[in-house]
Amino acid sequence: MTEPVDAAGRKLKSRVALRLGRMVMEFSRLEMELGLALYGSARKDGRDEMAYQLRRADFSARLAMLRRHLGAHPQPDYSAWARDADAARRLRNRLIHGRWDFRDPDSMEVTNVRGDPFSSELTEVTTTLAELDGQLEQLKALRRRLAALRKSSPL
Repeated sequence: MTEPVDAAGRKLKSRVALRLGRMVMEFSRLEMELGLALYGSARKDGRDEMAYQLRRADFSARLAMLRRHLGAHPQPDYSAWARDADAARRLRNRLIHGRWDFRDPDSMEVTNVRGDPFSSELTEVTTTLAELDGQLEQLKALRRRLAALRKSSPL
């Protein structure tokens, strides 16, 4: 991995880190709000059990809980939201679990690399700052959609 050594590279790295931090914060809010939606779906006498399950559930497990709920109580808007949320989960995993390479700071592009350096199964995705901004906006829109669903059609 190429670590930035010049001022332009360090500035690019800082700008990427700022966007990733905002994305992590947005995803954390999304995960919490999904938990609130699931908690609200539990019967009053089952809320302690739901709280217990949610404390131990990562985002993937919470999506699985939502899908199970939707299997018994179909709601197409939530199903579409769950598909988009799963795509956001995959994006988050790629961004967070990959390494960042700053090959050409002047291009304003960074490369996210997944896989061990000794592996033949490396995957690389080159991303621009504008693309990271767009992905952040998609996360915000996903959270707004969930808030609107919770208000208009509680689970």
